[in-house]
Amino acid sequence: MCIRDRSTWGGALVDDQYEVTLEVVWALSYLTHDVDEVICDKIMSLSLAPQLINILKQCNHQDIMLSGLVRIFGNLTGGKDEYSETLVDFGILVEFKNILEDRAIAVSYTHLRAHETPEHLVCRLLLEKKKHLFIST
Repeated sequence: MCIRDRSTWGGALVDDQYEVTLEVVWALSYLTHDVDEVICDKIMSLSLAPQLINILKQCNHQDIMLSGLVRIFGNLTGGKDEYSETLVDFGILVEFKNILEDRAIAVSYTHLRAHETPEHLVCRLLLEKKKHLFIST
């Protein structure tokens, strides 16, 4: 298991706890894939975002859970603006910064774009357009 500090998982983490957490993360990534507002609202109202961010803090760059977590956050930011604002308030940008600064994960922009889904492409283009409009005004 690739976790920075296993003791931060509420005591001794047994492999089953990690595996269950991993499965929950992947289930949430699939549930949020189509940005169903009812499901996303439920995730946000249950305060799962801070819990997921805490799990993200415990992952290192080799953790297989990292990909599922990033997908969840990407899916949520493709929904309502308030989802993005809430994630920012909970410190998601700091965690993304920490991940990107980790010298062990050198991923090219081309590699990231190769895995971009049509939904993420639309979201990225809309965000770039919004950023361009904000800068030019």
